[in-house]
Amino acid sequence: MEQRHAFNIAVAPAYERWMERWIKEGDLATSFAYFLSTESGSILIPQGMRHIAAVLPSFSDSEWRRERLTDALSAAVRTCWKKYRDQVRSDPDFWKAFLTVLNALCARQDAVALSIQLEAARSSV
Repeated sequence: MEQRHAFNIAVAPAYERWMERWIKEGDLATSFAYFLSTESGSILIPQGMRHIAAVLPSFSDSEWRRERLTDALSAAVRTCWKKYRDQVRSDPDFWKAFLTVLNALCARQDAVALSIQLEAARSSV
């Protein structure tokens, strides 16, 4: 487990370059969001959420349907909330990106996102 974590940190700059170039493609964003929801990919969630949030408005309704973006982003948001709940709240840029993705999913009536939104609202009171 430690080796995998160290490897992912070492290749993070390569993922950063990849995100800058490719995350705006709906099919690749879907695959990347699913990757973020895995044990190996979750180390990239803080930077991945920022990149996804930045390109979210560029996805058309047909991309959302065709590429199954809702399912993929829902998995990434669930993993983000589970693993980074404290960090996401303490980092304003991370929080803003997380909320951007979460709110987009809530607007599409994603059950996981709606549940997380409710939990986030309850825990901030």
